[in-house]
Amino acid sequence: MNPWTLQPGVIDTATWAQIFTAITYLAIYLLFAVIAAFAFLVGFGFIPSLAATGEAPAPARRLQPILYVVAAVAFVVALFFLAQFIILAPGVIAKFYPKFAF
Repeated sequence: MNPWTLQPGVIDTATWAQIFTAITYLAIYLLFAVIAAFAFLVGFGFIPSLAATGEAPAPARRLQPILYVVAAVAFVVALFFLAQFIILAPGVIAKFYPKFAF
């Protein structure tokens, strides 16, 4: 038998629960990464550009610091859930692929 082939094992209910948790962490990471990117783009790109051209009122610049904070918090939360996924995923995969190289 070739040692490099992966022979999957049986996936029980507890492993499926861990797989669901890992996928949930990944989805939450994606959500917060998109929120962070959107807040940063609006706060750092759109608002200054629109205020400079006069298409947005000058008080719109007051939203910039709020959007920076939203972007920073969302980025930190996204990194937390990415780290949780990276910590959990190899152990879960190793349960049904014992020769999984991580």
